Amino acid sequence: MLARALLSWFLPDGGGLLPEFIYLITEPLILPFRRLFERFGWFQNSPLDIAYLCAVLALGIVTTFLSAF
Repeated sequence: MLARALLSWFLPDGGGLLPEFIYLITEPLILPFRRLFERFGWFQNSPLDIAYLCAVLALGIVTTFLSAF
């Protein structure tokens, strides 16, 4: 997820196999949040990718929960 954020800053147009691969493996985690926000019209004009931030937060919660067991 961090690699995706860094690539979006330094290579916003993508290009190359590595950015495409990172996009391919991270998009399934972000897409449900993006669809939810689009459905309700939330954060449409936000300069931040709120869907990405929510996906990182959800991933952290799941990781913490699973490491407790």
